[in-house]
Amino acid sequence: MFPPENNATLYCYANGTWSSRSFYDYCLNAITNPPGSHVSASVSTTQTIFYVGNSLSLAAVALALWIFMSFK
Repeated sequence: MFPPENNATLYCYANGTWSSRSFYDYCLNAITNPPGSHVSASVSTTQTIFYVGNSLSLAAVALALWIFMSFK
């Protein structure tokens, strides 16, 4: 679950007005990866799946076009 202390804050002043900008400073700790995380390995795997999938799709389209043109 997401820790509640890592959220954006909009301040309400004593006179009843709100600040014009939100504070995102507390969110930065939630964005950074902890040491020893496996994000880079996950990104590499995701990129490999992306390129293999797109290559197979392109090959299938090329094959379909070749078959289509051969019946012309």
